[in-house]
Amino acid sequence: MTGGGALLIGAAAAVFALSGCEAHVSVGDDTPKVSQSTLEAGLKEKITETAGRSPDRIACPGELEGKIGNTTECALESGGAWLPVEVKVTAVEGKTVDYDLQVGKNQIPQPSYAN
Repeated sequence: MTGGGALLIGAAAAVFALSGCEAHVSVGDDTPKVSQSTLEAGLKEKITETAGRSPDRIACPGELEGKIGNTTECALESGGAWLPVEVKVTAVEGKTVDYDLQVGKNQIPQPSYAN
């Protein structure tokens, strides 16, 4: 791992809980969904804001269904190291899905969905 990656991993792990993320989403069957690409971009933006440095990559396994309490586990990569990022829906209003994220402290293997 490079030095810069280590700093980001350390900062992300130290910050590990962020709230107040939101996404405007598509509604096809009355349940709003945050697309995979929108979720990844939103997570990357929030982590960059908080950590002061952008992760190399954010990967999520798919879309996030906008139901309060729903969760998904994404992952961030920095300097070749991966950390889990748990995302939880906290509120849904119309086409807006609010979610919190929590970055895990322990490195994980590269997820299969991050290929």
